[in-house]
Amino acid sequence: MPAKDDKIDQFISAMFSLTNAIESEFEHCCKICGEINKKELMILVFVGDNKSAKMSEIADYLKAPLSTLTSIADKLVANKFLVRYNSDEDRRVVKVALGEKGLESYKAFLARKKTMTKKVLSHFHEKEQNTLISQTNQLADAIMSQK
Repeated sequence: MPAKDDKIDQFISAMFSLTNAIESEFEHCCKICGEINKKELMILVFVGDNKSAKMSEIADYLKAPLSTLTSIADKLVANKFLVRYNSDEDRRVVKVALGEKGLESYKAFLARKKTMTKKVLSHFHEKEQNTLISQTNQLADAIMSQK
């Protein structure tokens, strides 16, 4: 069904508001997770979710060159957010896992994410929550299918 111009304008406005709210929350998470930046937080979350990761896997996830990732990882290793090691299966493969500070940051992120999700969903009845989740997934799929 084609969208009318007024709906397009309303949707664009709503998406900008949502994007700004998400960015603001991301900035807050970066502060509570150890004064790190967004890319560093994304790396810690990816590694934490996967328990460990190859540097190439993280580069693919971030859609960033391996050389860029290496310099970010160097900083995270130096500051004890990550530990770097060679794979047992192939010594040429470099992997990272969460270091002590990284684990603390990852746990802080998960706690904040859970708190924020509870706050957001508490504004809706259960049926509306189900609809919101379903339509958010549909929205993400629609956006990704346009690439």
